[in-house]
This record gives sequence, C-alpha cells and structure tokens, in this order.
Amino acid sequence: MKAFLSHSSRDKGIVCDVFNMLGAANAELDAETFDRGLLNVAAIQEALKRSSLYVLFLSHSAVASGMVRYEALQAQELVARGIMEMFLVVCLDESAFASADENWKGFNFVRKAVSAQSIARLVQSQLAVGQARRKATKQPFVGRFEEQDSVKTALSASGPKTAALYISGNVGIGRRTFAKRIFQDRFPAVNQLFPELRVDELDGTLEIYRKLNELITPISTLAAYRARIMGFTIAGEEQRAALIAQLLTRLLEARESLLVVDNGGLLTDDGKLQPIFKRVIELLGSQSYPPMAMIAERMVPRRYRSETPTIIFCPLPSLNTDQLKQLISFKLQDADISYTDEDVRQLTDLSDGHPFNVQMLVDAIREHTLKVFLADPSDFNQWKQRQGAAFLKKLSFSQEETRILAGLRDFRGLDFDTLVLLSTSELQVAGRAVARLLDLHIIEAAGEVLQISPPIRAAIERDSRFVLAAQDRRNALQVVSGVLHIDSEAKDVSISMIDAGVLATLQDGRDVPETFSVFLFPSHLVWLARRKYHEKRYRDCIRLSRAALEGADNRLSVAGQIEACRYLCLASAHRNEKSDFDFGISALRRFPSDARAKSNMNFLLGFNERLAGRLPEAEKYMRIAYDA
Repeated sequence: MKAFLSHSSRDKGIVCDVFNMLGAANAELDAETFDRGLLNVAAIQEALKRSSLYVLFLSHSAVASGMVRYEALQAQELVARGIMEMFLVVCLDESAFASADENWKGFNFVRKAVSAQSIARLVQSQLAVGQARRKATKQPFVGRFEEQDSVKTALSASGPKTAALYISGNVGIGRRTFAKRIFQDRFPAVNQLFPELRVDELDGTLEIYRKLNELITPISTLAAYRARIMGFTIAGEEQRAALIAQLLTRLLEARESLLVVDNGGLLTDDGKLQPIFKRVIELLGSQSYPPMAMIAERMVPRRYRSETPTIIFCPLPSLNTDQLKQLISFKLQDADISYTDEDVRQLTDLSDGHPFNVQMLVDAIREHTLKVFLADPSDFNQWKQRQGAAFLKKLSFSQEETRILAGLRDFRGLDFDTLVLLSTSELQVAGRAVARLLDLHIIEAAGEVLQISPPIRAAIERDSRFVLAAQDRRNALQVVSGVLHIDSEAKDVSISMIDAGVLATLQDGRDVPETFSVFLFPSHLVWLARRKYHEKRYRDCIRLSRAALEGADNRLSVAGQIEACRYLCLASAHRNEKSDFDFGISALRRFPSDARAKSNMNFLLGFNERLAGRLPEAEKYMRIAYDA
C-alpha cells in the first residue's frame, strides 16, 4: 500500500516534506524511489502499479505540466480498471482548482492544503483505511448459491427496475460481502468500494441528511454547509425526501451505490421501512442499477414487503457445514497455514456457522499456531460466549492505541487527523496504531471518520483501560472541540468532525459557538444525557433530556423522543424531582399508539413507585409494561 506523489518540480519543497514524513515504505517519489532516480515513462508506469493511492499536488505549475498530466491520465485509467483504489487531489493554492482539468474535479477528495504535516496525515489516513478495505474485499466468497439465484432472478424479472436490495442476517454473517458479490456479478461497472450510511436509533431525517453530507461532500466551506442544513431544517417532509434523493443522485453519477447499515433506525418498531427511505426510493425512480443496498439484522415482515415492490428482500441464514469447510480452508490457505481434513472438521465445529467467528478463529491460529490452538480452544470458546469483552481482555494495547480508543469511546467517530493528535505520537507511529486496530476489527472506517466496530463498542465502554484521567480527558475534549475554532465561514471544514466538535464542546461544559449553533441537534443532547445517567450525574441528565425534548421541533425521531423521556424520568426518579418526572411522562403520552412508548411509560411509573417504596403499585405498572 503506497501513495504516488505527483507534482510539478516547482512544488518539490512541500512534496519532499510530505514524503519524508510518510517514509519510502508508504510513498513513491520520483527522485527518491524510482529505479536509480530515473524519471521516464517506464519508471512512472511501474511506480503507479506499485501504488494504491494517487496524490496530485495541484498548483498552477502542476496544471501546466505535461508530465503531471501524463501521470494523472495513467492513474485515472488504473482507478477505472480497479488496480488503483483512489485518486486524491491536494490543492496547494486556492485558485488552482478553477483551472484544473475537469476530469480531476470529479474525484471525491479535493482539499486545500494547510501544511505538510496535515497533508501527510491525510495520505496516511487514506492508506490505512484503504488497506482495511482491500482486506475486506479479498475475503473468500463461498456458498449462498440459492440466495444469489433468488436475487438474480428478481433482478431479471420484467417490470420496474430494482431500487434497492434489503439483506438481513446476524452481524458478521457476510451481508456486505453478499451485497458486493451481487453487484460484482450483475453490475460490474459499479465501484466496489461502497460508501456506508449508518442509521442509528435516534436518527431523524435531519441526522440522516447530515450523515449523507459527510459521505458525499466530506469537505465544504462552513457557509455552504450551514446553508444546506438550515434549508433542510425549514423544508417540509416531501422537500426533505427530495433533497436526500438529490444527494444520492450524485453517487449514481459517480457509478457508486450506497450501503445503508441499520443500527436500530432503519425500521419502525413493527418492522416497516421508515417512511423517509420509502419515499426517497420512490423519488429516485428507475435507474440502471440499485442506488442502495440495506444491511440489517432483522427482516421486514412479509405483510409489509408489498408496500415497496422495487426492493428485493433477502434473508441470509448461517452457512452450512460444507460451505464453512470451504471458507475455513480458503482462509487457512491465504494465511499459509498447513492443515488436514480433521483440522478443518474441528475448526468447523468451533465456528458455529458464523463467518465472523471464522475470521477471529484464523487470527487466533496465526498468533498461537494451529496445533496449539486445537490443543486448547477454551479461550476461543470463552470469546464466543462473551464476544467483545473476552476478545479485548486477551489483547495488549500500546499507549497510542489506548489513547485512540479512549478518544473514540467518547465520540461516534473521529477523523485520522484528530486521532493522530490524541495519540500524542509521530505520524508514522500513530498510523501503525490505527492500522493495527483496523486489522483487528476493533475500529472501522465510515466515510471520512473512524469509529469503534459495533460488536466491540460495549466492551470498549466497559474496559477501564480506555478511561482517560481527568486532565487527559479535558485535553482530548479541547483537541476535538478545536474544530469549531474558525475565523471565516468561507474556509473549508471537515463536515464529519463538526458533529464531534459539538459533542466535545458540550461535554467540556461550554456553549457551542454561535457560528455552529445550527449544527446542535437534539440527538446530541440525548446522547449526552444517556452518558450522564450511566455516570450517575442525574442533574446533568435531567437538564440535557429536557433540552432535547423542548427543542425537538420535529428534528428528533420518535425513538429519540422516547429515549429522552426514558432518561429524564429515570434521573428524575432518582432525585425525586416530580415536575421533571411528570414532564417526561406527559411527553410519552403524546404517542398513545406506539407500543414502545406505552411500555416505557408504564415501566417508568413502576420504577418511580419502587424507589418510593410502594411495591404493590410498582408491580402493577411493571406487569403492564411487560405485557405491552
């Protein structure tokens, strides 16, 4: 995994600084890494083939350089053929972009350079994430013939073209791999590196729109981003759906499809697709390939599937024994591990039909050897039983890795630049730490940000190793909140980091700057209220929950409002604050037909009675909550 640094000779100073920070193991630079320093067509072609990332240092001199244009043309061809993964443009002066080749402007990452250090961090970030993605796309694919035939039959049927795939199954069962395989076989022209939109339980339409902006336009001027968010906030539901569909159209223009990953917010409680997604799919209309594939743990009930006839629904069961044996054999071969048929049989029994278990099993064999592992697989069995917690306990982490995970523990996601700063280490050291955490599946990339993998998050939050001392945590909050310190709305900002900056500022007990107040969403307050409750800081929990409910004005989903009511009432019951408790119960009564709201309301009434010592009344409410 290397970066090819393409530049004009007049820009060699800053490019050499970037190269020195990355090192020859991570970058190709003509005078430093080409054969005997020769700069000719053959040397350029060989260096490009050794690279996974093409970095164009854009300046007026580069625009006028025939050699730079030749290198860019070669890189574009390699990207189109899937040999090179990414084409990155770094603007060295603000006016150069206007005169750049139109083909260069179509690539996703175009930024204004700040310093050699920031450029090097950006390149190192893309290399680390690219390496993790490349490993993911190289996973062997076995079985699923029946499911593949079912989906392909549906795709070939007459009538309206398919607007989306909906693939369900347990976490780690291979849902993403299955979706990519369908696209690879049926729509090979579509880019195989799918951007991912994670839909959380608290996400309303505004949150979904914000996340899509992070994926599709990761860098924007603050003024332009504020205008988009404010326009979306005042729009009606139909206009909001149209604005989301408009964003997705940009993916179609780039031959990309969106992976929508359900983290609790894709479906309603009864299993219907959320109305906003249903409407967006209708607005996208007939396309040459499905604009999105939805990945979820639960399947839409059959009685609701007819409401969305342009969606193909596909549940994925566990792999059967023969499929697992194939998968394990392929993985062992890829790892250069010798094995017998009996070894494969034992490993198949241990895997419990789950591809994620196979991955962790092979990782354990790499560390301990096959014979040692099979002699005593008790550690692996314990890991399966306790999953993330047991997995983490058996790992040791460097100081840099610990600081990175501690930072990610407090936020939904952080970009690579911020993780380098939190690690307090040099770029290459921090880069190795991030790469190892990606390899271990402890963190994963979601667009521009890195975040803790969902199966591991709960274990990370409970592990005392990732709790920073008070002063270290305050320093971390100041680093993250620093993204909100900007002197002009005309400057470019990292959209993905605004959300983290707002949360860091709130956690630090400070007011969000007025310039960024439009990005303070009720879901931020609910997220913090939950954290304060578990920290037993009930007064803060009450304050944040009420603020979220009083400022929801249709920006917080129903699930988010129920969650805010839940933590408001729990904290109020602990403090015996009757007015706040009654406020939360009254808010829940606004959803009389919602089963979750009814169940939570009765649970909270029972919880309050129990704390007050009125046990018969508590039991009555708890029984109603259970029945609901």
